[in-house]
Amino acid sequence: MRYPNATRGVRLLLISHGLQLALALFQTLLALVFPVISYQYALSPVFGWINRALALGALVLMLLGILLARRDEEAFRPALVPVCVLLGGVFVFNILPSFWSSAFSSGVLMWGFYAYLFLSTLLYLWVWLSMTDGVIALARDCRKGGLARYGKLLLWLIPISCIPALAQEGLVILNLTGAKFYQNNWEVLSQLGIVLNYIAMGLGQGRLVLLLILLIWTLVMLKRVRAAEANPEGAITSHYNGA
Repeated sequence: MRYPNATRGVRLLLISHGLQLALALFQTLLALVFPVISYQYALSPVFGWINRALALGALVLMLLGILLARRDEEAFRPALVPVCVLLGGVFVFNILPSFWSSAFSSGVLMWGFYAYLFLSTLLYLWVWLSMTDGVIALARDCRKGGLARYGKLLLWLIPISCIPALAQEGLVILNLTGAKFYQNNWEVLSQLGIVLNYIAMGLGQGRLVLLLILLIWTLVMLKRVRAAEANPEGAITSHYNGA
């Protein structure tokens, strides 16, 4: 039967994006609750470890999903490089400091951290676009025009949804440079950064929902194709009955 690896890979990608959505909702909830709970409780190591576990688990599942899916569809392959870089970034900037408290005492590492935050958005964009290209290729191969058109729509929407996050991270880096322009307009730009952050959070969650729909639709399509191949007589009967 066709697409055994793609089916398992898409299932892992679906779980991965579900974890990412859970992480995004957790971070939003923490941001909303933060003003009404104690500072010490909000910064408890428990929250940090939950954040790291979800982020790392989502990336590991994403890597495994892409490795499986690319066996049946080469369009998934370009996503491997950015996922590996993101995994390395999570280890260096999220996990390593938990065991080595002085890791960020160097200004170079701090600059590396903020540069990675900006780069990570572009890396995720690379992953999402490659993954969507893979889904479109599968949809075309299965002659599912609706799924292919939905994937093409996401190829436009996903980059647009990343603009506020990139702008907000760019303002953070501009602040760190000590540029006079930022210092002279500190109040306006800091408020703009807060607004951009909330917009980026909302768009990020919406983007994950759209990607989950894409992956669920793809998984259903692959399962139907495999079921039809396993029972061709039933598929023919359903076709003539108008199903």
